[in-house]
Amino acid sequence: MTTLSSAAYRVGGEQGSESMPTAAAAAHRTIPPPYMMRHRLPPGWDIRESTSRPGKFYYFNVHTQQGQWEFPSVEMLPPTRRKNSFGYRPHDQETAHVLHILKKHRGSRKPRSWRIDGEITTPVEEAMKELALIREEVMRQEPRGLAAMTKCFKDNARIESDCGTAKRGGDLGEIARGRMQPSFEKVAFALSPGTLSPIIHTESGVHLILRLK
Repeated sequence: MTTLSSAAYRVGGEQGSESMPTAAAAAHRTIPPPYMMRHRLPPGWDIRESTSRPGKFYYFNVHTQQGQWEFPSVEMLPPTRRKNSFGYRPHDQETAHVLHILKKHRGSRKPRSWRIDGEITTPVEEAMKELALIREEVMRQEPRGLAAMTKCFKDNARIESDCGTAKRGGDLGEIARGRMQPSFEKVAFALSPGTLSPIIHTESGVHLILRLK
């Protein structure tokens, strides 16, 4: 994490002092204006502007009274306050952090995709062949470790996945049991962290899943 030092800050036109990232560290960091980012912050965080470097914004924890340049991650929250896409969850509920690539076909429940105009007419066999090629590409990265597999998977997901999560590299975040289609969930939770699934079928289409943790 970036080294912190004391600096002035501006909040609602008033000044005060608190722990702030150094000016040197700020030189190469630009955070979007607060109105663009506040809705994405975990509870207890705010965005504030440095008076020593106007136009530079940092993240401020209202509980610890500490500032930082890095976007606050969900791991910085107490377990009972961490979110998945379905809201807050109990800290002891089993979850799996997974990435996925979805290939739809003409038999999919909703045969439409952001990637093409009109309805998808691809046969399921063709969708499976395309996914098999992606799987081979990701598996070739296995000797280099999970980071290499993850990068390869995300790069393919951004281009090839028919799911709305494509823009996030197929990242579903932490999913809890009972939230996904049963056939998808069964495979996702059976995978060991760092492993890639075979091609699986759901009502949505055919999928690849990479479990991160």
